[in-house]
This record gives sequence, C-alpha cells and structure tokens, in this order.
Amino acid sequence: MSALTHEQVESFRTNGYLIVRKMIDPATVEDLRRVLMSIVDGQREGIRRLRSVTQADGKKVTEFQGIWKSNPVFQDFLKTSNLGEAAAQLLDTPEVRLYYDQCFYKEPKIGGPVPCHQDYDYWRHISTPNIITAWMAVSQVTRESGCIYVLPGSHKWGLIDRFGSNILKDPDPELMLKHDLNEQQKKKVTREALVLEPGDVSFHHSLVIHCSYPNTSSMTRLGYIHRYIPADARYLERNDLHKTHEIDVKDGELINTANFPLVWPH
Repeated sequence: MSALTHEQVESFRTNGYLIVRKMIDPATVEDLRRVLMSIVDGQREGIRRLRSVTQADGKKVTEFQGIWKSNPVFQDFLKTSNLGEAAAQLLDTPEVRLYYDQCFYKEPKIGGPVPCHQDYDYWRHISTPNIITAWMAVSQVTRESGCIYVLPGSHKWGLIDRFGSNILKDPDPELMLKHDLNEQQKKKVTREALVLEPGDVSFHHSLVIHCSYPNTSSMTRLGYIHRYIPADARYLERNDLHKTHEIDVKDGELINTANFPLVWPH
C-alpha cells in the first residue's frame, strides 16, 4: 500500500500543499521531541548549523539545520518513516534524496514570524524546482502559536524573483505579497492555515508561497522538517548565492553524495 492515495496526490498537484493527519505515531513523535528539545537546551554536538535571528521588535526565530547525523533517533527516523515514499509520489519520481533536515523553534510569546517566500528562491542552485518539504508537527501547532500559512495554487505562478533577499529580515511578514506580486496574482491571494496536531505532516512544493506569524500563545511551537529532492537533481554553481549547504559535487553533477542520502527506495 502506498503512503498516499491518488486523491491526496491530486490535491497536492492542484494546491501545492497537503496535510496528512497522524502520519507519525505518538511514540516516534515523543522520541523526536525529546531529542529536539535537548538541542534547543544546548546539546548541539554534531549540528551543522544553528541560526537565531532577533528581529527589530525583539521577536526571535531559532533554526537548527543538518541534524540527522547527530543522533540515532534522527537516523532511524530517516530510514524507517514513510515520508520519503510520500515525497516520491508527490514529486512523481522513482528515487528521492534528503536535501537537509531542519528544526524551527518558536518560543512562547517570543517566537517571531517567517515572512512570505518561496523556498526555491533560496535553492536556485538545484537544477529543478521539483522539491518538496515535509513539515512534521512535534508540538501542537495553532494559529496563535505561529502555524504556517500557504497561498493555495501559488506554486503554479512560477518563481517570483526576489534573488538575494533575506526573508527573516523583512520588516513586514507580508512584504512579498504587497510588493512582488503582479495585480492578477494579488487578486488570487487566499491564505490557508496549516493547523497541526503532533504527528501530523504538511507537505508543500518549493514554489508555493508560504509564511508564518509570531507565536503569541503560551505554547512552544516545534517542527521537524525534511527537504527532499529527486535523485536526478544537479548542482548549478552559478546560481549558488547563499552557500549554506553541504553540496560537495562540481557544477552540473548529480547531488548524490553521502551528505544527501537516498531515502526512497529505502
């Protein structure tokens, strides 16, 4: 039996996102939560990148990236979860690699927004926008705690050029919507809140416009994220502006080294 139904795949292709309820079992969620919170609390050996951005209003967004090598819990999850299979279905490709994993942590009352953007604007060094994010809720994720909002169907608009922007520094979470969309696109803007319970997973395409707002609640918002690329993706050095990855191949070569493990087929 496949990870996703035909109807789920078609919904993703229409809207650019998909929520799968209770995709991860409670025991696995608790294991991930325990280790992720240990990273938040300072046990960061083996973490490739830590970034904590404090915004002008004092709000803060904390991100950990490249953590799958740091603990057996993450390695086991990479091998045993069916997220890779789901990604292969949504990308319509037989083989899928992990690009990187990531944790976004929003503290109660302090966690700030992540302004509107398209992921592929930061991944132009990959030869295809056929890239998908799997965002797993490790805590309850509500509107008040700063859930993701997507613009359904916006993945069909193509890449909207904001090359070189730093979204975490945007003074307004909706700056992109106000200044970078054409009039026709502005008329189509609708926002869908991805409210999740622990173990729910939302998938979104690299071209879908999305954002999140501050955590105004008394709850921690914790998400564990996998970014997946098709196995035929190549590195385009000329488009590599940010260089915040572990790509260790030459220009034009397949991104297929051990830093980008094959997750489907297992």
